Amino acid sequence: MSDLQAPRNELRIAMVGAGTMAGAHSLALRNLRHLYPGLALHPRLVAVADINRTLAGGLAERFGYERVVTDAQAVIEADDVDLVVACLPPALNRDVVLAAAAAGKHVVSEKPLGVSAEDAVAMLRACRAAGVFHGLAAGYRWSPAVRAMAGIIQDGELGAIRSMRASFMLDYAADPDVPLLWRFRKSMAGGGIAIDTGYHLVDLARYLVGEIAHVQALSATFIAERALPSADAVGNRGGVSAAPAARQTGPVDVEDAAAALLGFSGGAYGVLETSRIAIGKRLSLQIEVYGDRGSADWDLERPDEFRVCLPGDPSTFGFRRVLVNPAHPGAAELLIGGTDGTSIGWLGQECAMWAEFLGAIAEGRPGTADFTDGVRDSAVIDALYASAATGTRTRVTLPADLG
Repeated sequence: MSDLQAPRNELRIAMVGAGTMAGAHSLALRNLRHLYPGLALHPRLVAVADINRTLAGGLAERFGYERVVTDAQAVIEADDVDLVVACLPPALNRDVVLAAAAAGKHVVSEKPLGVSAEDAVAMLRACRAAGVFHGLAAGYRWSPAVRAMAGIIQDGELGAIRSMRASFMLDYAADPDVPLLWRFRKSMAGGGIAIDTGYHLVDLARYLVGEIAHVQALSATFIAERALPSADAVGNRGGVSAAPAARQTGPVDVEDAAAALLGFSGGAYGVLETSRIAIGKRLSLQIEVYGDRGSADWDLERPDEFRVCLPGDPSTFGFRRVLVNPAHPGAAELLIGGTDGTSIGWLGQECAMWAEFLGAIAEGRPGTADFTDGVRDSAVIDALYASAATGTRTRVTLPADLG
């Protein structure tokens, strides 16, 4: 907490970055007071920082941030900021997190935590040394349906886990007119689709099944050159007003698709696939987990349900649909009409994540997902890229002092 004290029940937040996910986090934070009135801390949106003042101003006006700045360091060091959200391209997260830790501020980072496990562990060490809270915003593990599946697995209802399959498929990059956004540049993104949506798959695999020991992977790039974007380009496609600059192009130096075979430390295996050129897949995330007694799966296109197959009557044996309900972790607050209601959808997992983070800060404890998870996720992605480059199975290597 800074010298200029906030009210006891208020956490003052600065958003560094004003792109798509900054908007998602801002919307979730704005809804917390209504969904979780019992939270010991409530967020106050103090400042948004972005080198593009137009983007920052638009975010501030939409969600009610008190001020807009272009200098991230100034807002990180401000006396009226308690928590900094790093919501930038991966190559830029490290400097924000290190500065926040040095200033004694709590920090939440959008995934991926860094461009490599080496960068990620530097952020973790800085936050540990400063004694500040650090949260990893890999939001899908807070989906009530995914959390319900995790509970079934942890309770042993599926038995010993034998395998899992997960895919995250999109099609925005199948359009050759999508400009050369930061996601297509290794210097900014650290990689392509594997470090982007593949990071979610790795995090979910670890969350549901356990730690990953080795990876065998491949990757491919299908559109090798794209038009340069305009200055205000945001999102996956560049935004409505972001027409490519006339005839100026640049190289794509990262992958459009990747697949991997995983070996888990517990003996299970996994199959992951992610792509941004899968035509017709607007936003498709699917997870399947198979044990020696039963199975479970979830599809983001049906976010308020999951399926289970458990031992039962042979005449009706098979998968059955389970609707998310208040008996499932984190679901009650997100169901609009109570037990019989539908949920608030994708935004709900972001709200649940922020409620957990603010609760952890209020209680002085670590969050459910922190930078330790970020280091472990990044180490798997490092192994994936190494395997794709060499064509060989690669062990996941963790820092010796990760803890």
